[in-house]
Amino acid sequence: MAAWQAERTFAAVAFTWAAIAPHRSQRAMAAVGRRAAALREAGVGVTVIGRDGIPAKAPAGCRLARGGTSPEVMRGILAALARRGVGPGLLLLVGTEFGAPGDEAGPDALLLVPEAARVTAVSVGPEPGGVPAGVVHAGGGSTALLALLDEQVRRHTRQRVPAIDEDPAWILSGTEPGPLHRRVAESLFTIGAGGVATRGTAEEAAPGTQSPVRAAGVYGGTKKSPAMPRPNRVSASRESGPSRACVCCGRPITPKP
Repeated sequence: MAAWQAERTFAAVAFTWAAIAPHRSQRAMAAVGRRAAALREAGVGVTVIGRDGIPAKAPAGCRLARGGTSPEVMRGILAALARRGVGPGLLLLVGTEFGAPGDEAGPDALLLVPEAARVTAVSVGPEPGGVPAGVVHAGGGSTALLALLDEQVRRHTRQRVPAIDEDPAWILSGTEPGPLHRRVAESLFTIGAGGVATRGTAEEAAPGTQSPVRAAGVYGGTKKSPAMPRPNRVSASRESGPSRACVCCGRPITPKP
């Protein structure tokens, strides 16, 4: 069965020490370090969560969070990301022991604090007792961890924009399907200033999507279907002074004396 892949781009990744490998071999550490270095080049923060009482040195390119899988450690990671403007919904968390036999929570479940409700949590461990609700069980051990890191490296190399952290305090969403609703949503979600604006278009092209960037007074399209009404050209002479025309209708504008 193919390894589970996160179909989104994250701005930060954190994984437990046990997710690297059971014995944390030099080969596994080097493999993680290469991927972490590539992510760091793309501006992605990579954190390794250490175990209590175990001397640890994080792989190259990774930040080490000491203190084990505790709520305080997770809150510290989220606080560090918040200082960079990265919300919980942009963090990929990978562990191995979110569940435990008998429907009990495993040690990694302590990382699932209320503030981390939007974090994408994935277990690459065996999890014989299952995982808590909201956690994805991928399995596969360190091989799956490397696959998850590889996918993020590919996405950032292709300059895929990180996903949106859907914080209800900040997000306005439009979910109506169809090309007509899409054009309306793109117009309503336009952001601009100084005469230049970006329409609220999706990253992937879709039927009905229009050009994402617009500038006041700049027109495009075809003769049959212009993007906006084209302005009429107004001649000017040095004797009469420069003439001006409305960018919307093209009608001449006569300055008042």
